[in-house]
Amino acid sequence: EGRFALYPDADWQTIEEYFIENRVSDYEPWVWRSVDERRIFRSSRSDSKRSYRRALYTVAVAAANRAAASFFSLGATNKANEKLDGNSVSYGLEFGAPVDHLGDYFETGVSFVATF
Repeated sequence: EGRFALYPDADWQTIEEYFIENRVSDYEPWVWRSVDERRIFRSSRSDSKRSYRRALYTVAVAAANRAAASFFSLGATNKANEKLDGNSVSYGLEFGAPVDHLGDYFETGVSFVATF
């Protein structure tokens, strides 16, 4: 498909002949031009993998940080509310179809509810 995108006016036979003339045969193994090029590639590949892992770790730590902050703030709110008038705040997961929009998809969410 890519060949036809590059050469829209060429027929199948012409494209196949071009491929056969310019392909790398199975008998021609990959050979680095120099040891330095191989080292540069290895270094670049290692840097890429390291950056990807660091990005994953950063997202995981940010998500854990937000989860911990929400639980600590919930605890602080509970303590403050109990001191004021004995009310506490709890959390829970809600599952079910949305009430206002019956045509929407299944929803899940976290709700923070004040109990009296």
